Amino acid sequence: MENKTPENFVSLLEDKATTIQRKIQNLQQIQQMIETKLSLTKEAIKTDFSRIYIEELSEEKLFSSDAILDCTGCF
Repeated sequence: MENKTPENFVSLLEDKATTIQRKIQNLQQIQQMIETKLSLTKEAIKTDFSRIYIEELSEEKLFSSDAILDCTGCF
């Protein structure tokens, strides 16, 4: 920051706030993914794999999209 003015300082702080907000959103997505995997894993632990059964569930919509988050190596 060559020109140290209050206006430049405000601009810098606004940029930093935007950057931090993006990072927070990214971390919230990672947290949600971890919570989902944790829940699914706990449910799988309770599953009796020695039996085969059919369970009727309500219809769910599935959406196909590009990967939203590549968390390879997050753990």
